[in-house]
Amino acid sequence: MATVIGLIAGMLAGGLLAGNGAGALLGAVVGAFVGYIIGSRDERKQNLRPEAAGRAAPPPVAVEIERSLAERVSILEQRIASLERALTA
Repeated sequence: MATVIGLIAGMLAGGLLAGNGAGALLGAVVGAFVGYIIGSRDERKQNLRPEAAGRAAPPPVAVEIERSLAERVSILEQRIASLERALTA
């Protein structure tokens, strides 16, 4: 949207300053370029991740999953140990 506004504003400014079609065309190109730059800045700001999100503590669900994962790993290690004992016997 900023590109279109820049295009129209540049066309009007170029037409008024130069007084002919070439000035309006050049003003439209410059205005569209400036509008694109301004619009992309706003879009880039919207897409950035907030800095505080990286520093937040992990949710309690993640801690519970880690505990259950540790329990599952210990159970798996016990099963492997029992299989190794059965193979050597």
